[in-house]
Amino acid sequence: GIEIGAVSLKMSETNLNDIALYGIWNSRNHWVLPSNKTTIAGLSVPRIVLDSGCTSHLQPLAEGALASLITNYPPGTEFEWSTNYSKGTGSVHSPVLIIKQPSGSTFPAHFAADLRGGYIFQLPYLRCHICYDDAQFLLQGNPAKLSGTSIKYLKEFTIKMDNIRKGKPLNDRRTSMLLGTVMMRRFPMVGYNNVLMLLKDKASFNKAEILTELAFAEGTDNIKKHFHEFDDVEDEEQTPDPLALAREDYW
Repeated sequence: GIEIGAVSLKMSETNLNDIALYGIWNSRNHWVLPSNKTTIAGLSVPRIVLDSGCTSHLQPLAEGALASLITNYPPGTEFEWSTNYSKGTGSVHSPVLIIKQPSGSTFPAHFAADLRGGYIFQLPYLRCHICYDDAQFLLQGNPAKLSGTSIKYLKEFTIKMDNIRKGKPLNDRRTSMLLGTVMMRRFPMVGYNNVLMLLKDKASFNKAEILTELAFAEGTDNIKKHFHEFDDVEDEEQTPDPLALAREDYW
């Protein structure tokens, strides 16, 4: 266990601001940001899994979020929209929506606003998971101005999902974000006990043990107070699988 008195003493010697972000190992065996107060491009992202195996990042879209993106980042000359397939492990690879600015401008991300004020980062592009309902939304005449190839991906996906659904409702909307190398490769990274830390500089390596204790104390306190769903967060690229959801015994 962690002695609060010892942590208080070390706090005076070591600053948690040495850490950009950190995840705590949850009961689903994932490094999860111990905060549900993250905003990316104006959208709330309450669940984030730190995953060095993800070559980019994958942002979930809550119901109605796609319409907000169309309003705030309208497709056209300023914002370029396209779709591609994800590289998940499920039987059906969901499409992803990628939004870039040809000008090279970035998208604001404020991670973990309730942890030391959080960390502000600029994402080079948005990469969002597209569920069945969002794919239908984009195909039904909404002003996405997608290319023929992007539309082809969406149509192929909805046809596959229709064959799986067979008229049944299917909730394939992602709720957790995978935060991978788009951010993690930019920081020295160290895993110690139940904490994975992205450090702001290599000089902090020699303080890893103390920083781990401080981060674990802050994170677990925030989880108890504000993030009761922490242990429910998982990588939805692996589960649930659309075919499993469509089985008779699932319903």
